[in-house]
Amino acid sequence: MSAKKVLICGDAQGNIKQVFDKVKELNSGKAGPFHVLFICGFWGSDREKAEEQLAEYKSGEDTLPLPVFFVDELNKDKDEPVCPKLTALGSGGVRLIEGFQVAYANSRGKNSQIVSLLARDASSEILNGADVLLTTKWPEGIRDDGSDDTSSDVTELTQQVKPRYHFTSRGEEYFDKGAYRNTPGTNADLTRFYSLASAFSKAKFINALSIPPISTIDMEYINNQLKGDTPPDAPFTTKAAPKKATKKHEEEFEKIEKEQDKGYARWGEQTKRQAAAAPQQEDKSRQQKKARGTCWFCLGEDGAEHHLVASIGEHLYMALPKGPINQDHVLIIPINHVHQQQLGRAGEQELERYKEALKKCYQDKGMDVIFFEMRGIHHCNINAVGVSRKVVEQAEEAFISSAKRIGYRLSKMNGRETILDYVPNHDEPYFYLELPDARYIYHGSSFPFQFAREVMVYLLGLGGEVIDWRNCQVVKDVETKHVEEFKRKFKSYDFNL
Repeated sequence: MSAKKVLICGDAQGNIKQVFDKVKELNSGKAGPFHVLFICGFWGSDREKAEEQLAEYKSGEDTLPLPVFFVDELNKDKDEPVCPKLTALGSGGVRLIEGFQVAYANSRGKNSQIVSLLARDASSEILNGADVLLTTKWPEGIRDDGSDDTSSDVTELTQQVKPRYHFTSRGEEYFDKGAYRNTPGTNADLTRFYSLASAFSKAKFINALSIPPISTIDMEYINNQLKGDTPPDAPFTTKAAPKKATKKHEEEFEKIEKEQDKGYARWGEQTKRQAAAAPQQEDKSRQQKKARGTCWFCLGEDGAEHHLVASIGEHLYMALPKGPINQDHVLIIPINHVHQQQLGRAGEQELERYKEALKKCYQDKGMDVIFFEMRGIHHCNINAVGVSRKVVEQAEEAFISSAKRIGYRLSKMNGRETILDYVPNHDEPYFYLELPDARYIYHGSSFPFQFAREVMVYLLGLGGEVIDWRNCQVVKDVETKHVEEFKRKFKSYDFNL
């Protein structure tokens, strides 16, 4: 395992230049260099004065020696770069930073909303949990000192996230709680709580730690660190945070179909092939449509958003999704309302042609493609996300460990196996993953609907808000522009032209 050196600073209180000068000194000293600096509190009471101190860093007259990330009550809701190597973390989320999964939250407004977001993004249901939690408040119950300057919401958040390290800052005091158990009787999810004093107090305001990312350690490492000691259980006196109920797969899709019934159709352009269908086929189609409700992916629905369609073949078409994960995210979708197992030989061959065309398109730009499908709704749609080769190197382990963490095992498929070999009944749900060098499948009645998107967001180091596609929507004019840009990029690879 490879530990990384981390610096943590208490509330800078607007003394930005002084803090950065101190960090430069430490980074160039015997203990350095360090990989990253986290700051718990930044702007102080005079935001304008603090901004003035950043001018030379924004202009390039001075530079930071390492990446710096900070939480503060005045930060905006979303992560925001301030200047090179300096990032203001938003009001709540999860972000991959220097190999660490970092959860963070300030206490603006109702913390319950932030807790809900972080519980979804950073709880034990995502990868291996959080390495670090950064907050602007102490959790209520961490120490029985009668202080009102604590937050029960942060307590709930801590209990849900179970971070290995929890950093915050309060006043001119340094407080090291030491390790405690989040789950009685086991050392598997220990948390160490540190509260740094405000900058340049008499108490300790900068801490240096050497931390291996949680994805690289095991129980042997944890037990060796304890040296035979038995940590106490969590000190919190508040009611334990409720466990998030696991929704059954069928319930999730029932909800989706209810939304579809409200008329949230995503596609609706009727192709010439469909328009030329025989009257009896149209009657059958009407009956099927009436039975299933509105489908997001059928090209024959009313209220179509056909401006998202980028390529149309004989059996499938390709479109950009609403709320994409990144700018290289596209969908491959059958023209007919079918599952992947119902494509037939010609449809399967065309699907492979689309995949190969996308691979070639992205490979020529130094990228690779990750394909995945969550079979649950009644119209096959295969996600294709273009990513860097560095992301691909991490993807296999990330998907496997993420699934294992929430109690699922992905089965590796050999070169000849198909989805039909695992799921012969097209009405049964499954999750399918295709990496450049491996394919995996899970076949079962229950699987988290957003699993793949959550893992992709983690791998790409994006903010937690990207997990919900609705947060990534743009206006129609921008969508149209993105489609035209993709068409130009894909034109020489599109076998339908």
